[in-house]
Amino acid sequence: MPPTPSPAPLAPVPLEWWQNVALFSPVAVLLAAALAAVINFFILRQRTQADVKALEQKRIADESALRQKKEADSKAEWWKRAQWALDSSLSDNPDRAKLGLEIMAVLAESAPGAEETRIITIGWEDPLAAAAETAGETVAESQGPSAVRDRWDLVVVRDQPGVTDVTVDAPRKPGDNGLTTEEKGVVE
Repeated sequence: MPPTPSPAPLAPVPLEWWQNVALFSPVAVLLAAALAAVINFFILRQRTQADVKALEQKRIADESALRQKKEADSKAEWWKRAQWALDSSLSDNPDRAKLGLEIMAVLAESAPGAEETRIITIGWEDPLAAAAETAGETVAESQGPSAVRDRWDLVVVRDQPGVTDVTVDAPRKPGDNGLTTEEKGVVE
């Protein structure tokens, strides 16, 4: 086939408006993707900050709940011990009563609050009086009125308002009134 002459160049044809827009569609898609990425970044950052704040609030609430539970458990255990000490202080067994009073003294120092300190103070003042009365009735019936202080030597010392220290000495032996031989006037 013989070569044919090349056709004459075509005259430029004006493009339709939609063809002009179509030429920029890859750029428009790229801009839309970049805009979506920026929006998603800010949404993600906002959600992350909200999650961090929520976790911090939950941590604070959990710590508060744990602290309250610990205090309540501590108070409940303290009351169990106080109940045992009060029950023991009213025992007919002098050794157990002494132990109960001594434990109440320790519990008064470690009381969870001022209200508990006042309650335990009231709790051991009554047993002290009851013990003195009981000792007085029991011993007085058998040995006379002077034997009341010989059986129990109870001392209550108030250092501060609401705090009371109690010491209970062991029952005294017959003839022991706490004086030395020089004070008694006994010469050996």
